[in-house]
Amino acid sequence: MFRKFTEIAQSLVEGIFSATTKITDLNPGSIIRTLIEGISDIQEKFYVALKWSFDQSFVLGATEENLDKKAAEWGLTRKKATKAVTVCVLEKASPVSIDTPIGAGILVTTTPIGGSEPVYFVTTEATIIPAGSQYSNPVVTECTVAGLIGNVMTGEINLSASTGIDGVSNTSHASGGTDTESDDDFRARILELLRTPVRGGTKADYEYWALSVSGVTDAKCYPLNRGPGTVDVLINTTSGVPPAILLQAVADYIETVRPIGADVDVVAPNPITVDVTVTLQAKTGYLVVDLVEPVRDAIDNYISSVAIGDVVRLTGIGNAVIDVSGVLDYVIISPAANVTLGNTDVAVPGVISVE
Repeated sequence: MFRKFTEIAQSLVEGIFSATTKITDLNPGSIIRTLIEGISDIQEKFYVALKWSFDQSFVLGATEENLDKKAAEWGLTRKKATKAVTVCVLEKASPVSIDTPIGAGILVTTTPIGGSEPVYFVTTEATIIPAGSQYSNPVVTECTVAGLIGNVMTGEINLSASTGIDGVSNTSHASGGTDTESDDDFRARILELLRTPVRGGTKADYEYWALSVSGVTDAKCYPLNRGPGTVDVLINTTSGVPPAILLQAVADYIETVRPIGADVDVVAPNPITVDVTVTLQAKTGYLVVDLVEPVRDAIDNYISSVAIGDVVRLTGIGNAVIDVSGVLDYVIISPAANVTLGNTDVAVPGVISVE
């Protein structure tokens, strides 16, 4: 149906050069060859455009804005990027003599490493530094941009960009940051709805509804978990235990679509910290010290990707390590075996030691 340049050219040659034709010159640069090549090129580009238009007519082939339009036919929208949230402690250079209030809007940042840009966060609520202390009460802090970039580790927010604050530290991993839903993920969600349409409140329905909310990357439904008429929905994000604001967002959405009478509770899974220690052997031309951060990030990403109730596998950790450019070999010191999660457990990266 959609022909290539060579197929088009061959067809033209067969049509022009018949037993009765007097045209015989097909040498490079000849008039007839130049015309055949020009026509073939134009027709091939036409077929490319035609095939692209044809593919955009179907969920399986549509991309970007066209996939959004196909999804809109069934009332679906692409999940937007979300901002990571964490808790920070602000610091003065020395203890204050009286309770010192600090308003919201304090700008803090990570330390740029190499050529990377710093990641900025801003406090979203007021706090105080108690008299006699140089440290504030913990304060909720949100990344200034949406996306996975905001899911930084504990202690990585360590610089103040606001006057009057001399230091800062995030006391927990920043979590909840997600990128805009990719074409592949959005397509899978559309096809899931089309192939298994909502049936009035099945287990799959609740999981699908939860996954429709921006920021949710995994969901498990437990019917009758608290007795007759109850439904518990566990959700997770790419960066670990979901924040309260996301739990509420999912609960609010499910409330609009659930069957009448269902008692639904949206909860976070039970975090299971997974500590990892690995030793590396670098390839020629690489130094182990330069591989520490990318290997740590790779292990962290793998552990965070393990689904609720699944297994953190040594092979998964190993694959994450060996996929880092520059790693020749490795030894996993701990954990000594696969970490099997309970039905309501989710793996959370702990201390990742790379030597």
